[in-house]
Amino acid sequence: MTDLSTKINGWLKRHKHQSGKHNQKRHGWRGTGLEAVRRAMRSGVSADYEGKTTLAAERDAARAKYGLSKVDRVQQAAIRAAQAEKKKLPKTEAEKVEILTSAGGNLWEKHGKRRIYFDRETILESAGVKIDYYNTGNVSSASIRGERISNAEARRILGAYQTVKLYYDLSDDRFHRSDPYGEMGDYVYMSDNFYRGLDKKIR
Repeated sequence: MTDLSTKINGWLKRHKHQSGKHNQKRHGWRGTGLEAVRRAMRSGVSADYEGKTTLAAERDAARAKYGLSKVDRVQQAAIRAAQAEKKKLPKTEAEKVEILTSAGGNLWEKHGKRRIYFDRETILESAGVKIDYYNTGNVSSASIRGERISNAEARRILGAYQTVKLYYDLSDDRFHRSDPYGEMGDYVYMSDNFYRGLDKKIR
């Protein structure tokens, strides 16, 4: 039995269910309330369970007649509870690296240091900044979350993040940001929202 099934069974034991007679009368499942739930559950998750075809047919017929049954709702609630419990577990370092690199970060390893850096384009993209250029490299148009902004403001945003460094340090499990010339100014919120959102995902 899988860990998820074990957690589901543990959750079910802590909650009372309808009697076997009621289950048999209304849903077509045999046995006591808890046994009926388990039989119905196993019929859907275990391909080797004896009698799966019959139980699955009974379950489907009950669903067709009565809609989402109490047993269905109990099973779904148990699964959600087990999944929520899993989410509470601390992320491993490997999981954090996967999350952060998937978000556009680049893993850098040198001199015993391990960091994940985020470039300007990744930060601005997360803030909804879209900038188009002419072939000459000059700004042709720009917007923030679909709202048009002037080319001059687009250049200010680009300049604000020209020298900014944002990275996550695996050694101290923290995000770090440097703005040596203090150029972010009014646009500091973009990097704030970016790394705070990522920090929540890796906790």
